[in-house]
Amino acid sequence: MVWWLAESSLRAVSQYWHMLTMASCVMIPANRVVMTYLRLHLRRYSMLSSAEEGKFAVFCAKVSCR
Repeated sequence: MVWWLAESSLRAVSQYWHMLTMASCVMIPANRVVMTYLRLHLRRYSMLSSAEEGKFAVFCAKVSCR
C-alpha cells in the first residue's frame, strides 16, 4: 500500500470515530435494529481498549447504551 493512502485511511478511521462519538452524545437511534447493530459494533471494538478505536468505543457505549 502506498504510504499516503495508508495515512489517509487512518485519518478517515479517526474521523469516523470522532463523528460516532459526537453523534452518540447527541442522539440515540430510534430503530431497534440499528441500535442493536450499534451495540454489537461498539462491544466488538471496545475489546481493543488499548487502541484509540477501543477508547472511543468504550466511551460511545457508556453514553449511547444507557
